Amino acid sequence: MSFAYVMFFVPLGAHTLYQHLRKISDTEEAQELRNGIKEKAQLVTSDVVDSVPELKEVDDKVNAVRQAVHTPSKKSAESVPAPQKNERAKSQESRPASAVSGEDRAALKKLLQSKLD
Repeated sequence: MSFAYVMFFVPLGAHTLYQHLRKISDTEEAQELRNGIKEKAQLVTSDVVDSVPELKEVDDKVNAVRQAVHTPSKKSAESVPAPQKNERAKSQESRPASAVSGEDRAALKKLLQSKLD
C-alpha cells in the first residue's frame, strides 16, 4: 500500500514516479521496445500453435469467434440505434456520489501534508 502511495503522490523531482514512468513509456524507444516484444511474442505463439495440432484447432476456433465478434452483420448494426443520454444523466455522471465539505477538504489536505513531510 505504501508503494502505491509513493508512486502516485510523492514527487520525485518535478513529477511523481507514475508521471515519470508515463513520460518514459511515451518515448519512441519505449514504443520500439513494446513493438519488438509484441512481434517476438507473436512469432513464438505462432510456432507453438503450429507445432501442437490440438492448439491449432483451438486457435482456428478462437480466430473464427474473434472475426464474428468484430464484424457485425450490416442488418444488426442498422437495426440497433445508438444509445442516447439526456443532459441530466451526463451532468450527474461527472459529479461525485456525495458532496465533500470544506472542513473535510481541509482535514484531508492536512493529512496528506503530514504524510508528505
